[in-house]
Amino acid sequence: EIGVRLVGSEMCIRDRLILDEPCQGLDPHNRNQILKVIDIIGSGTPTQILFVTHSSEDHLNCLDYELRFLKKEDGTYEVQKTKLKSLR
Repeated sequence: EIGVRLVGSEMCIRDRLILDEPCQGLDPHNRNQILKVIDIIGSGTPTQILFVTHSSEDHLNCLDYELRFLKKEDGTYEVQKTKLKSLR
């Protein structure tokens, strides 16, 4: 199930990996396993990762930036960009 869910939620374009909610519906153990694999890919290869999640618990050490879409009172959204670590 984990492999199928990961394959079903990813899109790979050369050296880019786009993951849309890859941990959704997983139990804590399998969620942590998937996050570890993604961290290994992001830290040990030149692959760029776009990781989409609605869970504040999904944390990856390999990410350089975090984008948050914050809904404003008027119904529009503001993008908040945070640098997570110094770039190499």
